[in-house]
Amino acid sequence: MTMSKLTIDYAVLVETTRLLQAAARSECVLLWLAAREGQDLTVTEVYRPAQRASADFFEIPRDSMAAVMARLRTQSLSIAAQVHTHPGRAFHSAADERWAIVRGGMKRATRMCMHLCCD
Repeated sequence: MTMSKLTIDYAVLVETTRLLQAAARSECVLLWLAAREGQDLTVTEVYRPAQRASADFFEIPRDSMAAVMARLRTQSLSIAAQVHTHPGRAFHSAADERWAIVRGGMKRATRMCMHLCCD
């Protein structure tokens, strides 16, 4: 079995934390965009798509998702991870599974899911 490497720049982690904390008591979803080299991914950007959110819900509207896909195509990037908050206790909910962007062809063991609590 070949292992893939995921590299995340420290600046991406800092910006991710800043954007999630700025969401305060609403859910917030961010996408880590990555360049691929063979099987390896290097996260180069944290992307905050336009979204509707409340304390226990987020949605990326169709036009915002189209903008994400256009950016991926024009910049030759992939979505490495979907990162989002839960304003209270962090857990992987049924809604998280249903609304996951990162799927298709990826084995469950290799999918990355981060839940951050901003209390």
